[in-house]
Amino acid sequence: MIDVLVVEDDANLRRLALFALRLDPGLAPRVCETGAEALAAIATKAPDLVLLDLGLPDLDGHVVAARIAELAPDVAIVFFTGEEHPRTDGARGVIRKPFDPMTLAGEVRRLLTAPGAAP
Repeated sequence: MIDVLVVEDDANLRRLALFALRLDPGLAPRVCETGAEALAAIATKAPDLVLLDLGLPDLDGHVVAARIAELAPDVAIVFFTGEEHPRTDGARGVIRKPFDPMTLAGEVRRLLTAPGAAP
């Protein structure tokens, strides 16, 4: 099972992402609403991949990504954003919002296993 942590403050997007990822039986998604909650969850059990909203209410997504890299350097980080041209340093890739729920799991798998991709 691939452990995917979705960090998203918008309840509707969080539910939609959770639903979409559960369509793939090989993915085990869990969710957090804030950056602080995500960092605490990662300190307890590091996931394989973090789908990280850049616009969190408590911490900037780039700050959270930097802390994740310190806490769990092997965790793949994928930014989850509606920004047109986000900074991507520290990320394996970007999934833009709004997203297609039918393709989200495949995109997560692709970014996790992309040849040459570095966490």
